[in-house]
Amino acid sequence: MQLRPRPCACGVTVWLTGASGARTAAVARELARRLRELGSRAAALDADGPLGADVLRVGLTAEVLARNGVIVLVASTADSPAGSTAHPGGRDDVRERHRRSGTHFLPVHLPAPARPTDTAAALLTGLLAEKRFVA
Repeated sequence: MQLRPRPCACGVTVWLTGASGARTAAVARELARRLRELGSRAAALDADGPLGADVLRVGLTAEVLARNGVIVLVASTADSPAGSTAHPGGRDDVRERHRRSGTHFLPVHLPAPARPTDTAAALLTGLLAEKRFVA
């Protein structure tokens, strides 16, 4: 009989930032797809999209999903309110909400330009090496 460890039920918000050429949304979607293929619950959110004007709403959505065991990948550009640490209602406020709820928050800055598949593969390798968030 061979025992396999159960998939990790812990969630995390991975807040991806980068310059406008970093293609953070494409990386988030690709990484979420690969994580789902591995059996993890994963979602991609775009903080710079139509709902991006309300970063706190995207952050709340990410925190609730992560608190319930989903790996949430949030895409934002560094020069937007979602990527800014100084902007009121920006990433720092979202990080503080995660801290108060005891939910993992991992900021990641992507270099530009990047091929989404290569960047997603590198991030996935890092998450797998950690074995904290991925089965």
